[in-house]
Amino acid sequence: MNQSTKWLYFWVVFVLATFQFGLVFSFGALFPSIRDTFLTDRPTTATVQALLMGITTSFGVVSGVIINKFGLPVALLVSSICMSSGFAVSFIVTDIWYLYATIGVLGGIGTSLFYVSFLTVINRTFKGKQRAWCIAIQGPCPSIAGLFYPYLLDELVSTYGVRGTFLVIGGVFCNSFVFSLMVWFRRSDFTLQPEDKLAEQEKHYYNTMSNNPKKEQMCASVGSLFKGVMTKRYICLLVAATVSVGTADAFLDFVFDISHWKGFDNSEANMVFVFFNICGIIFCIVPGLIQQVLDIDTYLLPFGLALFACSGCLIVMFADTYVMYAIGLSCMSAVFGLVACAFIICANLVRLEHVNVAIGLIMTLGGLLSIGMGPIYGVIRDNTGSYNSVFPIFATAQGIAAVLLIEDFISRKLKKQPMKDVNNVDNISEETKIIHV
Repeated sequence: MNQSTKWLYFWVVFVLATFQFGLVFSFGALFPSIRDTFLTDRPTTATVQALLMGITTSFGVVSGVIINKFGLPVALLVSSICMSSGFAVSFIVTDIWYLYATIGVLGGIGTSLFYVSFLTVINRTFKGKQRAWCIAIQGPCPSIAGLFYPYLLDELVSTYGVRGTFLVIGGVFCNSFVFSLMVWFRRSDFTLQPEDKLAEQEKHYYNTMSNNPKKEQMCASVGSLFKGVMTKRYICLLVAATVSVGTADAFLDFVFDISHWKGFDNSEANMVFVFFNICGIIFCIVPGLIQQVLDIDTYLLPFGLALFACSGCLIVMFADTYVMYAIGLSCMSAVFGLVACAFIICANLVRLEHVNVAIGLIMTLGGLLSIGMGPIYGVIRDNTGSYNSVFPIFATAQGIAAVLLIEDFISRKLKKQPMKDVNNVDNISEETKIIHV
């Protein structure tokens, strides 16, 4: 596949991912309308988006296995059917409990399959720094969607109502059928090829976690796909990303309700969400840019982003003006950059055929956590009358992520110190020299 064709496929799927995957993170804009339409409390209403977001991410590891087993065209076709039918059927739903199945389950499974397919397209068509840059570019999809979805959804609801909005969304998602056909006719271009020596050296460079990496390998209990994935460094990243992303995803369910709780009207809530997503775009792109020009440890970036998100949460908690609230919420969007960093690290830590599983596992655990945290946030709000208890939970999660990431960085630096003169040893293997560059 030549370069122009690669980028054509990338930008086509990027646009589709912005509309489909991005809706998951902007679905909170419908929170007040759904609550008023179905006459439910906050925990019950929040469960709709919690399931949509949670299943989208928690199904990630299964999506990776499906893609490896049946191929990209089949995965994209199934995702198209699930997404379009899930939202379209919601048009006739009269009870919010049915939305759990149509939007939460069907929509979540379809969105997960599509997004992991998007990442698979990147990992199988691009290499090296170009791959890291493409992963960074795809990161802002939810943030870009957040720039227009609140206004679009508000207009659709005022014109067609909540149920009519679901039908329109289902129709828009039918566009992904076309992309599944594009991939089907060029499926040989996306067939997994053996990695060359340069790619293997790149894996060794990023997998610098000990003097004997083989001893760090842990075989997961679920199939051979997990072999070579569960290293200590990956487990550290997995736990950090899970607690950070899981609590953040659940927080997005209530962004608009928190804005109303702070005393801001709909227009101010929509505008602050725009600020939030603009900063999210920047936080996603910066790691990719840094990877192009600087040779620094990839774990230092998500460590800094986790601290940034934690600081933003504290600002939002104590903000008493619109400006401070907007600044704090914008800082919290650093979580999007942390996700982009996690995906870049996964692409370099594990073998190409295991990338789907490694990324999918992060999405899965983060999604499972967000499914539970969404209703918990709603219960806290209804029982206490405020969101003050939610902010410490979010800040603590980001702090835990930061500690795990910096602990991994320090421990690896200490382990590498005895080998600092490794290039002066004549009989050391060339592979070991690569590891300690």
